[in-house]
Amino acid sequence: MENKNTIEIDVKDFVNKYNKFNTATAKESYLKTAVKFVDYMNFEIVEVLCDQILANSCMDKNGNVKVDTCKKYLMYIYTIFDQYTNIAVHSDKWLEEFNLLSKAGLVEAVCQLMPENLITTLDSVLKMKTDDMMTNYYEPHAFISNQVLKYAPMIHGVIDKFLNGVEKISKEVDWNGLIETLKK
Repeated sequence: MENKNTIEIDVKDFVNKYNKFNTATAKESYLKTAVKFVDYMNFEIVEVLCDQILANSCMDKNGNVKVDTCKKYLMYIYTIFDQYTNIAVHSDKWLEEFNLLSKAGLVEAVCQLMPENLITTLDSVLKMKTDDMMTNYYEPHAFISNQVLKYAPMIHGVIDKFLNGVEKISKEVDWNGLIETLKK
């Protein structure tokens, strides 16, 4: 977070304080004073964050595309809270914290407060990275290319064994005798 002088707020404390306010005006005022956003996020950091979202929600252990949009959404929201705000979230308790925030309407409220330049950059980079992933790993030409690269060493080994076998057999065959037999 660029603005390290900002005091972090625990999710449960944040939600409990928010829920204590009785009017929409009081809740909105609390949000505007309690939630702080980074001033700027370096582009290369945004790229890494988006790569992490996609690697953990759109690829299986073997590097194949396997999109889990629910997980992608949860990771996207986690990234916003963790990297862009002063609200302290925990990866090991994120689902519980997400549900607390969501039940109170705070996921949407915090995202709406996020400065437009920050959310636009994050959304744009995530979309670009998603498009790149689908082009590079999922479309038919990419799938075929990746499969060829993946299986080429194995195919090469099989062909080598086959050719070695053919060479061995060809040395053992009496070619003149075979030709004479075929002529008859």
